[in-house]
Amino acid sequence: MNLVIFDFCETLVNFQTADSFSRFVLKKESKNFVLKIDFLLDKIKFYRFCSKLNLDSWSQKNFLLSSLNGLSKEKLKSYAELFLESKILPNLNEKVFEKFLNHLNANDFVIINSGGYQPYLELFVEKYGVKKLFSTEFKYIDNIFTGKIKGIDCLGQEKVRKMIEEGLNFNNYDEIIVYSDSITDMPIFNLATTRVAIINKNTIPSWCKEKFEIIKV
Repeated sequence: MNLVIFDFCETLVNFQTADSFSRFVLKKESKNFVLKIDFLLDKIKFYRFCSKLNLDSWSQKNFLLSSLNGLSKEKLKSYAELFLESKILPNLNEKVFEKFLNHLNANDFVIINSGGYQPYLELFVEKYGVKKLFSTEFKYIDNIFTGKIKGIDCLGQEKVRKMIEEGLNFNNYDEIIVYSDSITDMPIFNLATTRVAIINKNTIPSWCKEKFEIIKV
């Protein structure tokens, strides 16, 4: 059996889903003033300035998430269902999605490992019968969202750590196939026997010119 690991944002789907989900929920909650503040902060390059100073607590991602504080887990799930149907499913990268379905039909052990958010990703996983999901989780208290994530973002080395913590034994598989669009997933690519880079540019980036299969989307 093969182990097949898919990134999600700009791999299976053609956009970055995390902030998009936050904005989607804010629109549904009629919090247009928050979206206006977000637009202004982005326009004056406030987020970029904070990033240069390593002020992660003032990142755009954290600002948007904190604005969802107080929403119930049930309500966020209902918004996630709408987000899946109206935003994610119409924007799948067809070439990558075809590979995804082929791996599922071949009974490979398919994982989605993404920095995207758990509420909508777990619905996607449930819809297609994916074996495992590793994602950025929301922190709740008594089923009320705190506006913060649980632990740290599921990015880079954290993606590998989560799989190891779950007890995955990478030696149990004939092949390990990894699909991702980003150099930040090199920790997972380093586990792979087959590396597949998802590229949406005319020029292939230098990080994936050697020892990578390429899918242009």
